Amino acid sequence: MSLMNIAEQKPYFGANYDVGYIGFTVTKASFVSAGISWFTKWDALPKVPRPTHCFIVTGADETVEAFPHGVARGNLSSKLADKDVAVLIRRPRYYNTDMGERIALHAAEYVGEKYGYWLVAMHAVAGSIVGRLFSTLTRGWFERLVTSIGDKKQQQMCSELCARVLQMEPQLELLGILQDPARTITPIELFTDPYCFEPPEYAVKLTGEIQSSKS
Repeated sequence: MSLMNIAEQKPYFGANYDVGYIGFTVTKASFVSAGISWFTKWDALPKVPRPTHCFIVTGADETVEAFPHGVARGNLSSKLADKDVAVLIRRPRYYNTDMGERIALHAAEYVGEKYGYWLVAMHAVAGSIVGRLFSTLTRGWFERLVTSIGDKKQQQMCSELCARVLQMEPQLELLGILQDPARTITPIELFTDPYCFEPPEYAVKLTGEIQSSKS
């Protein structure tokens, strides 16, 4: 996939985003996002946004996500109000209300866990020039190795968390990037995957204040 159709719309809960959807952010001014963007640069596609964070939508203005202080509930409105943040939304393939509720419930099970700083560090190692070379020569074995070292119990980085809850859905667990261990998946890899979301090359950029329903 070299291009993605990004539709800019006002956020209408229940219409262009809903419980169980996966959100992504592209941040202009952030030290952490700049670092993540650097070590995921190999996965970037032409003319496609490069998100550095992702989260699970669990309500009209509620999310579950891995923050620097740990996995916790957040809100969508603060992201929409931030001029330095672009919010992108994708709908899981085969989505229905029951799936959305299950995804939200699975996400809630991780609330209270710590942030996966060690895993982020190991992604930086795997994403370095030398790390990328080793991963290529070993057909991904090196990346799987270093991320397994950094993957600690009850610790999550943002894309690992989102991938884990999606993988709990039998219809999704063997689609695209979700076939890989959750710990190896980065925000941009999840965002650009053409198999686990629908439509394959379509995302919604939410702008403005949240509406409860579309009039």
